[in-house]
Amino acid sequence: MTEIALRTQVNLTEVEKSAVIMMSIGQDAAAEVMKHMSQLEINLLSVAMARISNVSRNTVIEVFRQFVDVMLQESSIGIGAEAYVNGEKVRLAFGKVVPYDYGVLPVLVAIQNDSGKTLKLNRVKVEYVGPHGDRVLATPAREVRFAIPPKRPGVMGGPRGPLPLPAKKNPLNEWEIEGRAFAAEMLPAGQPAYGFFYFRTDLERGATIYFNGITEAASGRDLFYFEIPLEQ
Repeated sequence: MTEIALRTQVNLTEVEKSAVIMMSIGQDAAAEVMKHMSQLEINLLSVAMARISNVSRNTVIEVFRQFVDVMLQESSIGIGAEAYVNGEKVRLAFGKVVPYDYGVLPVLVAIQNDSGKTLKLNRVKVEYVGPHGDRVLATPAREVRFAIPPKRPGVMGGPRGPLPLPAKKNPLNEWEIEGRAFAAEMLPAGQPAYGFFYFRTDLERGATIYFNGITEAASGRDLFYFEIPLEQ
């Protein structure tokens, strides 16, 4: 009964709960965590840390209890990421086209949900994070074909004046780009989901994929972010 009453006393947003944790773990540990956050996330967290004050001990205990519950659940959610630059695996996925040759890095992301709860994936945010902290947001699959700007049609001489040459097909305008893209919006318990995300960047050693926005379907609770080493 006491535990239930204590849980109902915590009336903080998810950002404020994160602020409570950051203020509790010390400056050095908090600084290490912030290295993996975007500037927007740091700004939101800083505002929350300045806003909340006089947090009770019971509130801190409850926030950490919820944090542990989420981490235990996330440990049963497996996520892997693999870059597709060249080789046989690229041919099997995209046929004759090699997206990386045109400045587009395909990354295959696979998720295994062993959490026991259905997950919502329709608001996920996926970024490529370089070894020096530079971030590149995933390009929607339907926009990948625009990575190659359209060219003006060429012309050839003819007896009655210049004749337009047939336009060359955009190599990125292939069905495999959208057809192989990550499209799952709901992930039932015990099920996998996989597909490609696309980034306008070069592949760098030590890069990671930042994955955020997974929520529990029943409660709507946001899970913490995932940062996955990018296999090559």
